[in-house]
Amino acid sequence: MTGDPTPQTVPLALLSRALDEIYALRQLVAYEADIRVADLGYATYPKSRRKVALARIEALRQAARGQAQEAVAGTSYLSLRHAMREAGASAVLTWHAWQRERLCGRRLIANVGPCVLPLAHAEPCETTVG
Repeated sequence: MTGDPTPQTVPLALLSRALDEIYALRQLVAYEADIRVADLGYATYPKSRRKVALARIEALRQAARGQAQEAVAGTSYLSLRHAMREAGASAVLTWHAWQRERLCGRRLIANVGPCVLPLAHAEPCETTVG
């Protein structure tokens, strides 16, 4: 192999980078869960917030175990989207999602079903909220 990218090696390299990124994120959320557990050890940590903190720790640990969908279940899509924007991250991951948002010009509801991209961009997208 010469090291030049071929149509077969480029997707594998991209997949490898994506998997490395996922693993790094899982390590990070596991680490953040441990930090939050340590924070609970402070005597000044409010008792009224312990139950909420323990739930967030469990959600972080679920995400670290590869159960991110379960970890965010019950969390508002708009809250998650806002958090991504506050972090300076893209609110969309795939080209299709980006294209839908660009063409619709409105926020989309997550997990509601497929949004039909119009051919020739003439028709409005379905599954949107204004």
